[in-house]
Amino acid sequence: MSTPVIVQTFYISTGAKNAMHTLRLRRDCAGLNPAYMPDHYVRNLAVDVETAQNKALAYFEAWKERVGGNRDDFILSLELEPEYDITKRRGRLSARDTLSMELIERGVFPFGKHHDQPIESAPDGYVLFFADKLQTARDADEPVMTALATACMGVALEKGLIAKRDAARQERREADALSNHVGKVGERRAFTGEIVTKFFKGEDGFGFWINKVRVGNDLLTYIGNELGERGDVVSFKATIKKHDEYKGVKSTVVNRPKILEPAGAAA
Repeated sequence: MSTPVIVQTFYISTGAKNAMHTLRLRRDCAGLNPAYMPDHYVRNLAVDVETAQNKALAYFEAWKERVGGNRDDFILSLELEPEYDITKRRGRLSARDTLSMELIERGVFPFGKHHDQPIESAPDGYVLFFADKLQTARDADEPVMTALATACMGVALEKGLIAKRDAARQERREADALSNHVGKVGERRAFTGEIVTKFFKGEDGFGFWINKVRVGNDLLTYIGNELGERGDVVSFKATIKKHDEYKGVKSTVVNRPKILEPAGAAA
């Protein structure tokens, strides 16, 4: 497994009252939630821009010498030009949160898988994921998440995504109600069906996949590795582990699946 590389970037911002230029340090690591890599105040610099930049450069060079420069596990960089329209802080917001608010107001994601991409062109499920966080973000008094959730909710309503999701859920409930248990516990047999649900349970790559496959009217559940993508039709052999029922929906839990044919999109 390769060692994750942390990029440590020094940059010039302003203080809470936008009077004094300050030096801050942000850390970024591919695949890691930005919430786990907060940026930090380092020191005050100066009111004058040129003096602030000279002091920032001197501090950066001293830091680089102290830690030995770039290594395999981290990279050091310095952004000398302050982006005044972005890094002037808004009230009690941090410099990073101010930047995030600016990006949201321009209609793009400030972080996450679709960082710097337009909100309106993101996948429907991704937009709905953040739209669903609106009330929670408000209750927690999280201004950035509230702004992002509000923007996503606007896109969701404009595109009719919520009504579309509700209709799909009702259709799914009606289909699930037709499911019955399959075979006998301990029996190993072949199945061919469509993957109708697939989601990961865990954090930072540690966990397992929950796959649900519809075979005719009946649902199979496999907990472990991925069987394919949602909408794929897959043929496999598996052992029936148990007959389960959750909220009135019957499902047959299987284990030790062996793929018989490569997965393909449903017709």
